Amino acid sequence: MLFGGLALAGEPVAVQRSTERSTDSVSFALLTGESFSWTGLYIGGNLGGSLNTYQFNERNIFFDVGQQFNEEFATGFAIEGAHVFDFLVAHQGRTDGTIMGGGQVGGMFQFGHFVVGIEGDFDRLAASDTRAFRATQFMFLEGADFDGDTVAQTTLDERRHVETDWNASVRGKLGWANGPLLFYATGGVAFANVEVWGSSVAHTDFFALNTADTEGIAVPRAERFPGDFNPVPFASAQSTLGSQKRDNTYTGWTAGAGVDLALTDCVTIALEYRHTDFGDNTFHFDDFGGPFFTNSGSSRNRGGSSIGLDSDQVTVRVNLNLVRFFFGH
Repeated sequence: MLFGGLALAGEPVAVQRSTERSTDSVSFALLTGESFSWTGLYIGGNLGGSLNTYQFNERNIFFDVGQQFNEEFATGFAIEGAHVFDFLVAHQGRTDGTIMGGGQVGGMFQFGHFVVGIEGDFDRLAASDTRAFRATQFMFLEGADFDGDTVAQTTLDERRHVETDWNASVRGKLGWANGPLLFYATGGVAFANVEVWGSSVAHTDFFALNTADTEGIAVPRAERFPGDFNPVPFASAQSTLGSQKRDNTYTGWTAGAGVDLALTDCVTIALEYRHTDFGDNTFHFDDFGGPFFTNSGSSRNRGGSSIGLDSDQVTVRVNLNLVRFFFGH
């Protein structure tokens, strides 16, 4: 033994190993097998893409050609009966893709391998669609100033432009965790802001029917008229409804699934898919006036359009666990 209590040569020296946990909880969990806890409040951001499908639902559009004639020419002709065209606008749908991004906040609680939580998010996007509709109708006009030999041919052109600039949701989460890996399902209520611009133009040509030779005169399709009558145009009228804007907040349901991975003790990254059905809303362009109106129950709501919206979105979501970030393990 050396003087001063030094250890003898060759005597084993005890080495004390630190049992202090690494600041990298994920690496610690992977190396030691200690489970990683998903419990806590979190805040984060997301970025991804969304496919939005707008459904322009079938609807009836009524147009009073007698009112149009009298408004255009200020004649006051006594046109008897309901000289109203019933235009049936067919269902149309189209999908538009857009980039989306925003933020989310939530909380989770883990017991065993199971995880439950709640999350709310808000995202901005720029989805839009424009649809044009055209229909043509013919009608015989009768009344004191008409002897049943006058035909009106009306062509209706409509335009609807729709945009969505944000959506949001409040959802529950249910998952199964294995250390720093979490598989989860999510679902809840969703919201979206939808803006619609609408405009319409109805052009009518009025024709007198007779048996005279009308070669060289531009006439509509003769087979639409009975017998040997040839239509002779004598007047035209046009009613225009300028573009007007309406907006509405849609409310629907959303559901999907994702996988979440803890990168560090505080930061996680997830890949999530959700389908959302926002349902339908009807936009009424009541200020249009004139001979335009639509059938909506017992009322005559002018220019109403029922538009449905659903979306499929995939996002990458990065979250920060606030409890661990501020208070440690």
